[in-house]
Amino acid sequence: MNLRELGTAVRRVKERVLADLDATLTQACQSLQARGCEVHLAATAEEARNKLAALVGNGPAVLAASPVLEEIEAARFLRERGISVDHTGLAEAFLEALGRPGDHPRRPTRRLTEEEIRQGLAMLTGAGGMEEFRRWVRDRAAQAACGIPGAEAVVARFGSLVNVETEGNWGIVSNLPPMHVAVVGIDQIVWDYDEALAVVRAVAASAWGVRLGSYVSVVTGPSSTSDVAGCNVRGMHGPKTVHVILLDNGRRAALERGFEELLYCLRCGACLEVCPVYTRLGRAFGGPYWGGRGVAAAALAEGPESARRLGLEACVLDGRCREACPLRI
Repeated sequence: MNLRELGTAVRRVKERVLADLDATLTQACQSLQARGCEVHLAATAEEARNKLAALVGNGPAVLAASPVLEEIEAARFLRERGISVDHTGLAEAFLEALGRPGDHPRRPTRRLTEEEIRQGLAMLTGAGGMEEFRRWVRDRAAQAACGIPGAEAVVARFGSLVNVETEGNWGIVSNLPPMHVAVVGIDQIVWDYDEALAVVRAVAASAWGVRLGSYVSVVTGPSSTSDVAGCNVRGMHGPKTVHVILLDNGRRAALERGFEELLYCLRCGACLEVCPVYTRLGRAFGGPYWGGRGVAAAALAEGPESARRLGLEACVLDGRCREACPLRI
């Protein structure tokens, strides 16, 4: 299956789910809870941030970057409240060390020069190099009170979180701290594992140009065992508790107002590669929602003034984004 065929398949998955979102969301919540997860519904980004801060407490916390965590500006919000937060992805840690924003949701360091990469690595690890960075990530995660990742899909039928990545830090963030708090959009719900696999394959192909990412992870609640006296015990390994914050933040409004295609988006960044406005303005166009799609999302989540501030009138409507998008949004 080529990328266009894969994109068409995922678009059909999105269409089926969104056609009866309430029923699918209810099923997802029931399945997650049956697997021992605690589910939190957040209507807005502010509500999601507040729920996240309440769960994290005094921290410290480690993050595995995701577009939804960027959307709610989770790291900034927690740090403003005095909570120690560390990025575990190499790209995000690089950019933070260099004091620069990323310009792509999946490949944020794509425009760094070789010298900047050397400089960033030296600032992070001294003379230790990559092995020292890996040790640093593991140590931070082992000491953290909470791991905060996103996910590519929530499987409604089985109550699972599914993710694809290239570094392996999602698994570390999800498994080493005693609490796992995943933040995902309600538009990321799918029905079963076949649909989840289609999503992660589409993300891998369109974001990184590979058939499948180096790591595909599935988390289905806290660990569970009945090895001792036949009694089921949760949390024997990995996190003791798993929380899932399901974020709306304008997604229902998009569906109700006929902008459901916004909810098909995989945040793969293909549209940003060809957008003449984003190439010129960078993150100023779309802000935490990314590019032209982000401007529309901001209008629904925060209102028209936010959309104007993020570049509503800058779009040239040339259609290149639609041509580049694997789902033809």
